[in-house]
Amino acid sequence: MNRKLMRECLGLAKRKLSTIPAWMTARHFTFVFVDNKLLGYGKNRKASLPKHYGYETHCTRHAEIEAYRRLKGLICGKPFSILNVRMTAAQEIRNAAPCKQCYIMMKALGCQEFYFTRDDGKIERLV
Repeated sequence: MNRKLMRECLGLAKRKLSTIPAWMTARHFTFVFVDNKLLGYGKNRKASLPKHYGYETHCTRHAEIEAYRRLKGLICGKPFSILNVRMTAAQEIRNAAPCKQCYIMMKALGCQEFYFTRDDGKIERLV
């Protein structure tokens, strides 16, 4: 994935921050690429979990899951790349490393390259 695409994704994430709910401290975005072409993105969103299981706080669906749900028809069976971005409401870049479950799932679905932002603003590649 080239640096120009990465910069475009950071700019898009900044523009989409207006949709951040008051209860969220940051927004996670997952951008999906096939052959260095941006197909689309997903963002973390509120999910409802039953209170009878003990969930008292807000819960979100991970951005990786949302991206795949939105784009599965476009990427099904094709190798793809992912860039995860986490940005605060103040437009500060934060660590967006995937959780273990999302990483395993996306690799199983065909993700060949996994990139994410770090707290220092740099982008790191997971192998």
